[in-house]
Amino acid sequence: MDLNIFKSLAQQSPQIAEELAEQARTHLKTSNVETSFVIRIMRLLTLYGYATETAPATYVANQHTMALGSPDGGVASWLIHNFDQSMGIMHKSVPYFAEHGYAFPTNDRVGPAQDYNKTDKTSYELWEDQPKVIANFQNFLRAMMHAVSPWFVWMNAAERIKQCRQEAKTEETSDVLLVDVGGGSGTNVRAFRDYLQNAGIKGRLIDEDLEHVIKEARVAEDAAVKEEPGSASSTVQIEYVPHDFLTPQPAVAQGALFYYVRYILHNCADDRSAALLARIAAAMNPGYSRLLINERVLRSMGNGLQASGLDLIMGIMHAARERTFEEYEELVTNAGMKVVAWHKCSDAGEDVVECMLA
Repeated sequence: MDLNIFKSLAQQSPQIAEELAEQARTHLKTSNVETSFVIRIMRLLTLYGYATETAPATYVANQHTMALGSPDGGVASWLIHNFDQSMGIMHKSVPYFAEHGYAFPTNDRVGPAQDYNKTDKTSYELWEDQPKVIANFQNFLRAMMHAVSPWFVWMNAAERIKQCRQEAKTEETSDVLLVDVGGGSGTNVRAFRDYLQNAGIKGRLIDEDLEHVIKEARVAEDAAVKEEPGSASSTVQIEYVPHDFLTPQPAVAQGALFYYVRYILHNCADDRSAALLARIAAAMNPGYSRLLINERVLRSMGNGLQASGLDLIMGIMHAARERTFEEYEELVTNAGMKVVAWHKCSDAGEDVVECMLA
């Protein structure tokens, strides 16, 4: 990936080793890439099916090459993140648990990740200090958002909004339909805006995240408006609000219909999750507001490799966890809420747990 081999082959096939080496030199702006190095690397890559060798030192792209060389770099970002940020820690976790006992950490500043990196920072704080690392991680998250079916489609959010408005006897078109808590650069709210626009639903959306992330979100919004000028006059407006989700919800986000958290709680131990949910509960309108937890919900048995493996990584890296439905139910109950619906989507590999104030 550093040599740009996958992207190079995805853009042009076939290529001989010398052509790939020359493109790598151009990409890295260095002359220090030997053709023999590329040949020896490609022996292993073709053996494992990441490209196809059609003649000695001649290669063509296949479906795996195309995935790794995709323009958005999503699969590559995922592999880079797991290899660079997780693999060493996972390896060293074996002696760590042998010394400290076989229990997952509950403090995100004390655990295998901190022991490996010789720090008391959380993994996320450590990544934030490294621009290339956090940029790669954020690209991985953006790609992951596009890789699954949109939650609002399979949940039929438009119909749910109409139903909730009818039950609350309100037809207000200026109310806040959704607050995306920790919503990042706004990929979700912009896609949701387009969906609502097509469904003829009016209202407002709020994207909340830390100030530097919201700056990026506003840049992305400006780019989206330039690409599709009609979004500026959409009947569904987006507000980008700097916010730390462990502090009280701002005035503009009070009494919204949906408070949406996607892959946030699985990053947090129970105490941190409880603090986040308490802040949301305090902003909710009784009998109207809903919390939507969009996560991989573990089944009581028979979970797949991805969900089970992610649970292990979250425990070792972040003192966090994937949760079963019963564990999410306990979390929201302790925050003064109740589960009112469990929207399942086997195709997307994730669910939405819908909650209201008890």
